Amino acid sequence: MSLLKDALSLRHSGDNAGAAQLLERFLLDRPDHSLARYLLACCYDSEGKEAKAVLQYEAALAGELTSVERRSSLLGLGSSLRALGQYQRAEVALTAGLEEFPDAAELEAFLAMVEFNLGKSQRAVERLLRVLARTSSDEHIRHLQPAIELYAKDISATWSDA
Repeated sequence: MSLLKDALSLRHSGDNAGAAQLLERFLLDRPDHSLARYLLACCYDSEGKEAKAVLQYEAALAGELTSVERRSSLLGLGSSLRALGQYQRAEVALTAGLEEFPDAAELEAFLAMVEFNLGKSQRAVERLLRVLARTSSDEHIRHLQPAIELYAKDISATWSDA
């Protein structure tokens, strides 16, 4: 466990490459350690090694994680898949995340990006409007929340004075 603690220390100090080396060594003896897989995925993600991160996120998600780690892993997986241009897989991961964590605004924001990448621009804008209306602390947005929520139902809708 000392390797794991040392890796955590390195990661917190910003040394993702050093942390990744220790985690890789740790996993040689404990390949099913979900937390170590998750942390290694985060290190790879921080270093721009999305393909390696995806494998580690998937391995971590197959095991036992806390709710916080699981939520972060689903976001990391979806984000990394999106960065790799694997939009359909990203959509599946992020949608699964939202089924498990329906109030996760960060998952919705990344899903909106994926929807845009998949040509679902209207859906993406509507999703972002819902997130904005739900999470913004800006007084002007709060004042306009009912209107934003209405438009989020169908951004293409128009009304006549008839």
